[in-house]
Order: sequence, then structure tokens, then C-alpha cells
Amino acid sequence: MAFSAVLAACGGSAKVVEAPMLAADASAAEDAPSALDNGTRGAHRDASTNSILVRGDRYVGHYWCAQGRTQLVLVIDDIEGDRVDVIFEFDFEGSPTAAPAEGSYSMRGTFDANTRTLRLKGDRWIDKVDGYVMVDLVGTVGPSGSISGNVVGVSGCTTFFVNAPRR
Repeated sequence: MAFSAVLAACGGSAKVVEAPMLAADASAAEDAPSALDNGTRGAHRDASTNSILVRGDRYVGHYWCAQGRTQLVLVIDDIEGDRVDVIFEFDFEGSPTAAPAEGSYSMRGTFDANTRTLRLKGDRWIDKVDGYVMVDLVGTVGPSGSISGNVVGVSGCTTFFVNAPRR
């Protein structure tokens, strides 16, 4: 079945295809709720800042869209106040109805440390894949540091989950 037929079957158009989600490593320690990095760019997490999100952290997991389950890596690129910049890397292994794809784009958004809500919007392509569009993410950072939530902005996309990074 052609890729455009798969999209049409999922309620999308031939131009809309799922984009990658955030993910992380399953062996992270518990993260205490606290303020964001407070502008200490490049600083690693320590007892004095007890940050939830830290520049350089890599979250690994997956997301679901029209093409199926897709591997996702979210890299925290920069943090300043409640602003968060990330790199969204995705890798779809392929299926009988969709070709393999690998790409990345930057995202910008906010993190509310009080509610632990992360909101990210696609910003610009780094490694564009024909037929794919950027998706937005809205999720919650759990007590263990993992992030889960919804893929928004594209018909046929549903949820994502990424594990907390090792520190």
C-alpha cells in the first residue's frame, strides 16, 4: 500500500505524516520536583539546583503516528528560565506499508516546574524527510523523570513516552 494511502486511511493527507516523539533511558533515578535550570546553561544537575531538565540530557522512547510506532530521542539543547529548546530525532524502521525514515528538527517550548508540564512546538528542520511534518508535543514529567503525553497538530498521531536520562 502506498504511503499516501496509509495517510488517507488514518485521516491524514498525502502531505501529512507522523513525526518523532521524545524518549529516554529507563534506568534513571527519581527526580524531585523543583525549579528549572534557571538559566545556568550547560550546567550539569547537582544538589544545589536539583533541576528536572538539564542541558545535554537525552530522553529515549517512542511515539505513535500514522506510520506506526516510531523511535524517538529528545535532546535538551538549551534552558533559560521556563524556555526549553530541544532537538527531536526520530527513526522509523519501516513496515509493509511505509518506508523507513530517519530525521530531526529543533523544537522550542516551555516547561512549567509547578505543574511539570512540557509544551514543545516544531521550529525548523535539521534533517528533513520527504512526506514527514513536524509535530508538537504536550507532556508531563513524572516523578521518575520520564515524560509522557500527546502528539498534537497532526491527524493520526496519538501519544509519546520517553524515559528519564541516566545521570
